[in-house]
Amino acid sequence: MAIGYFGEDIIFETSAEKVLTFNDFKHTSAAVVEQHKIIGKKPLSEFCGEELDSVSFSINLNANLGVKPQEIIDKLIDLKKKGMAETLVIGGKSIGLDKFIIKEVSTAYEKVYNNGFLFSAKVDLTLEEYISDTSLNVSSIGTENSTGYYSRPSVNTAYAQTVINSIGNTYNLDGNNTAMQPLLTGIVKDLY
Repeated sequence: MAIGYFGEDIIFETSAEKVLTFNDFKHTSAAVVEQHKIIGKKPLSEFCGEELDSVSFSINLNANLGVKPQEIIDKLIDLKKKGMAETLVIGGKSIGLDKFIIKEVSTAYEKVYNNGFLFSAKVDLTLEEYISDTSLNVSSIGTENSTGYYSRPSVNTAYAQTVINSIGNTYNLDGNNTAMQPLLTGIVKDLY
């Protein structure tokens, strides 16, 4: 019975002939949140999008279970060396928006027999999402412009004025002072 797969070469399955499964599967998905410091006040938070997802898990390889541990390890290391992005599917469901690359392969050789035959090993894998199709990388916080790039939403003028007033009050500045206008405009643009 198929459990899932990573690309075409690594098929997770359990059958009478072969058992290749994983343990400790961990899928991490995080947000990018920037903090904008304001003197004398708590920082303002800005959601900027998402980090790349990461996945980690362990594979126990055992020749008694119908697999060739060294062959599987070699395939994984080859995928890592080539930076090959592959689809990760578990239980019929694709993980992440696109594909994953192998960031790290850590192998513990448990039993090695005559002539260096690797009988059993444990492999710890760390994968990172690999976005290859820019249309998948669309965030709800911006809109596409004529150049095909995504821009942030328009500036909230009330919020921008609050920031300008806060800076002006902190430094005893007049927000209408033409000498200060480029500085204040630059700060507001940085916030957006």
